[in-house]
Amino acid sequence: MTPFRNPNTLAEKAYNKRHTKERVIIERCFGQLKQRFPILQYKVRVSGNILPQLIMCCFVVHNVVKYVNDDWEGFGSVAIYPDPDGEQREENFEGVLVRNEGQQRRIEISNMILNLENRQRQF
Repeated sequence: MTPFRNPNTLAEKAYNKRHTKERVIIERCFGQLKQRFPILQYKVRVSGNILPQLIMCCFVVHNVVKYVNDDWEGFGSVAIYPDPDGEQREENFEGVLVRNEGQQRRIEISNMILNLENRQRQF
């Protein structure tokens, strides 16, 4: 999900604020994964049908290593690397439908965040 480009309502502004805060955490996690598993940094050159399993394996190994408190020296600084190929995804009808559903869900979430913040202010 993406933030609203020009938030107009309080709900949209609350959503963007929360989105920004959470995005930093998520990007840091992805940066750690990319440092630990360089195959994730750039265009993955494996068969598409095994790609989900490959990514899941990286997540599992990463979580196990963190669980056993591995002090890998590379985690001091996290860099997020751009895609060197700079490829753009082609839009298709299914992609447009998914994006529209995502936008609707984002509006629902922004309203829930605003309602939650309003309730917290009342107490």
